[in-house]
Amino acid sequence: MKPRRPLPDPEPGTVDPDVFVNAWVGTPFKWDGRDRAGVDCWGLVWRFYFDVLGVSLPDWTVGDGGQAFANALFVAQVQDHWNPFAEPRDFALVLCPQGRSAAHVGVFWRGGVVHSQSGKGVVWEALGRFKQGHPTAQFGEYVE
Repeated sequence: MKPRRPLPDPEPGTVDPDVFVNAWVGTPFKWDGRDRAGVDCWGLVWRFYFDVLGVSLPDWTVGDGGQAFANALFVAQVQDHWNPFAEPRDFALVLCPQGRSAAHVGVFWRGGVVHSQSGKGVVWEALGRFKQGHPTAQFGEYVE
C-alpha cells in the first residue's frame, strides 16, 4: 500500500463529507490516533465532526488507550447529553454498546457507517453489513 500524503489541517467545518470519507478510508487503526497516520474510532468521529461540521466534541480518549469515550459517552446519555434518533440520518453519531460500555463508535453517512476498527482501519460499510457486526447500534447526537 502506498503511504498517504499528510493533509494540512483544514479550517473547522470546511471539509465536504464525501471528501473527508474518501480521504480517510484506508487510514490504519491506532489507539489515541487523531491523524491520517492512524486513528481510533472516537478519533475518527471527533475529526469528522470538527473538520466537516465545525463541531468540537469532547476528546475523551487521548491518553487513556482509547477507552475513556465508552464510559463518558454512555454516562452522557444518562445526563441528558444524548438525543436519540429513531432512524439513522446523515451525520448521526453511531454508538455500539457491548455489555456495560460502548465497544465502538462511528458516523452515519450516505446509508452506511464510517468507522475505524482494529484490524480494519477506517472503512465505510453499508448499514446492513455494519449491523451484522454491531447489532446493538444506536443512532443519535451528543448535545451540550
